Amino acid sequence: AIVAQVDHMSAGRVDVGLGTGWYGAEHDAFGMPFPPMGARMDALEDQLRLLHGLWRAGAGETFEMKGRTASFAINADTVRPQQTPGPPIVMGGQGNARSANLAAQFASEYNSAFAPTSHVQTVHDKVRAACETAGRDPSSMVYSVGLTACIGADDAEVERRAQVIGRSVDELKKHGIAGTPDEALEK
Repeated sequence: AIVAQVDHMSAGRVDVGLGTGWYGAEHDAFGMPFPPMGARMDALEDQLRLLHGLWRAGAGETFEMKGRTASFAINADTVRPQQTPGPPIVMGGQGNARSANLAAQFASEYNSAFAPTSHVQTVHDKVRAACETAGRDPSSMVYSVGLTACIGADDAEVERRAQVIGRSVDELKKHGIAGTPDEALEK
């Protein structure tokens, strides 16, 4: 319901990022369970199937689904977003088989974050292959990457900003985007 409301408030500009979670310490800090990966993938799959089904249900229909982790019976009209059939779904990860297959079925975008370029290419190639296997045109998927950016007007400002985030400029230049605006644009 929140996604549908935000989609309407934003005039159809919301994207939905879904994943299994990866940072156990964050879950611990907020008192949230952090089950093994298989259980988290089951929950992710249920949520993807739920959104996909809800957003495609006809007017006046109740969408019903029995998943691995939960069962649902929801009047689709009560959670219908502005975008048709629904907002883009962004997934991310390492392109492992289950993640890549779910992305091929449900996602509009696949993000690989904080990894060397060669690894990102491998991850995205796995998702492209899953799309082909599923009969989906791989070019219909957006492939993105998350990088740490540390940009300043000059070397001294870049160094100061890198120190604030506890990183070295050399490491950021190698694994992220760092330097002056011209250096960042070139990378």
